[in-house]
Amino acid sequence: MGNEHFFSLMQIFSVQYGVAWGEIGDSMGPKNELVYIVDDDPIVRDALSSLLRANGRDVRLFTSGTEFLGLKRDDTAACLILDLKMPGMNGLEVQRLVSAQISIPIIFITGRGDIPSTVKAMKGGAADFLTKPVDETVLLAAVEQALQKDRSARLEAFEQADLLARYRSLTPREQAVLPLLVRGLLNNRPRRSSESRSTQFKFTEAKSCAR
Repeated sequence: MGNEHFFSLMQIFSVQYGVAWGEIGDSMGPKNELVYIVDDDPIVRDALSSLLRANGRDVRLFTSGTEFLGLKRDDTAACLILDLKMPGMNGLEVQRLVSAQISIPIIFITGRGDIPSTVKAMKGGAADFLTKPVDETVLLAAVEQALQKDRSARLEAFEQADLLARYRSLTPREQAVLPLLVRGLLNNRPRRSSESRSTQFKFTEAKSCAR
């Protein structure tokens, strides 16, 4: 069974039988979100940091891509504001290395318009590309959009892990019956089979144990 098909079946089953997702931890909440800033210019770093903190954001500062790459990321939603032009490792190189290690939305900032670099950054999955001096309103909106993107990605990963745990708690026979349950092929029977009830019970139990 393909992953997309499997998760679709599990989601439909959860809705049909009223089985809710496991509780989501506090790390999903906005109060724990982080904004990482990587820029070699201390004036820019401090200005961005002051703006974001004044608007309720928790900020971490780095002077280079190498310093950031040595970070063990916290288990929370986050985004990265990354300077394009830095001595040593530039922003595009940092993006490539970061993307190979973790998934995090990246907002590039640069001192001048650079179409080839902009194209490379966006193809590499950048969330946005802003030119200095950065408009405060535009930056704050870009940060919120990037954090929302990371929230959604983390929630999806959490839900899929939860579904997979529920699926693995079933017996091989129950796993085989699940697609039939979802497609409604067993609903034509006068009464729900004991096997169907057992499958639903195990999903409910899996939810209880996860709490």
